[in-house]
Amino acid sequence: NKLIDCITPARKKLTRVESASSSTMITKASPLPCIEPTQCFVSSKAYDFRLSSSSNGAVRGTTNRESCEEWTLVINDDKTTCLVSTKHGRRLSCGADGDVFTVSEDGKDDDRLKDGWDRWRFESCKSGLTLVSVAHGKRLGCDDKKGIYAFNAEGLAEDWMVWTIDFASGELCFLSSPLHDVRVHCNPFGKLSLSKAFGGWEVWRFIETGDGTGSVYLESWTHRKKFLASSSDGNVYISKEAERKDAEKWTIVKPPKAEGGSILKF
Repeated sequence: NKLIDCITPARKKLTRVESASSSTMITKASPLPCIEPTQCFVSSKAYDFRLSSSSNGAVRGTTNRESCEEWTLVINDDKTTCLVSTKHGRRLSCGADGDVFTVSEDGKDDDRLKDGWDRWRFESCKSGLTLVSVAHGKRLGCDDKKGIYAFNAEGLAEDWMVWTIDFASGELCFLSSPLHDVRVHCNPFGKLSLSKAFGGWEVWRFIETGDGTGSVYLESWTHRKKFLASSSDGNVYISKEAERKDAEKWTIVKPPKAEGGSILKF
């Protein structure tokens, strides 16, 4: 494992950044958040495609990894979960006949929302997770033609009923060197440098990998799909593929001495 320079937690500093400079192309309307809403991709274990929502309520599988495939997880008071399309603001729902679709929150689908058709329960299984409709007791499933359906949740889950969660949001921080008082900076072309600034190009999204190791991905907040990576010889760079491979995984550890910062390892 390679070590890069000691970093200081930037959460307190981050909450005091009221706006980014105009050169960062970040809105000045509001302060930076520290922890983002939980957004994720939901992928089929059997066929390796993602759950996708359209503006008309249709739900299908797709190999894309764009905004139509992002879902925001909303935890309800009864511990059930709603999956809301990040792009369209529509909730993943299931009918009594097993049809899967999304419903809006603008009043047009009140009856279906009232009946809890948009509520799901995550259940662990040996190879991943299953999503069970709370209203109808059906498991979310798919076929090899990217069709999405719900089936009776009896017995062991088949592979086409198993899903994995890839987080797309996380905690926003600066990577700062306490010794030199500089931040890791990423430009739109993926070139890394050090900067004295506290702007949008210096903000990084810490995303949990979800592999049980406690490791994270570091994605540029301003320039999506640009991930911090390292080669075996210690060269730090921006991954062009953004496929979330081992070279893009980092572990945060405490330094040997209580110096108030952290160390990144890959």
